Amino acid sequence: MSLVNQLSGGSVTISNSGGALTTTGAITTTGGSITLTADSISFGAAVDAGAGVVTLQPFTTTQPIALGVASSPGTLGISDSDLGNITASVVQIGNSSDSAGIAVSGAVTRHPGYSTLSLTTGGSITQTAPLSVANLALQSGAGIALTNAGNATAAS
Repeated sequence: MSLVNQLSGGSVTISNSGGALTTTGAITTTGGSITLTADSISFGAAVDAGAGVVTLQPFTTTQPIALGVASSPGTLGISDSDLGNITASVVQIGNSSDSAGIAVSGAVTRHPGYSTLSLTTGGSITQTAPLSVANLALQSGAGIALTNAGNATAAS
């Protein structure tokens, strides 16, 4: 599914059970939430919830999420570049129904478009690459292991 036209309104929810979701036109709300649900998500344009929340989550709840890298078969990847296209108060990755977990697999850097990165999963949260964000919220049903020496939170 490819989104070409600008969508705007109070809240926007887009779900694709067929696999991939690609934004090629801006998705904008007037402070409402934006929820994108698919097993592969990529951004070709801005996703702007203003003061609202942007949620990115897999359609298949047993599919793992990898931050800092592109999607690959069987994994919802959310690249650092994709995160840089988001404006919101909070960017939430995953939800408590997702059982496969979240891994920081590639470097994630601080972006001016949002103040808080929230990682939520029924599985575990792990990492093999550095994570640098202004604020970090974590919720896990199976443990959290963020021990990379390159991690940084709060404004420098």
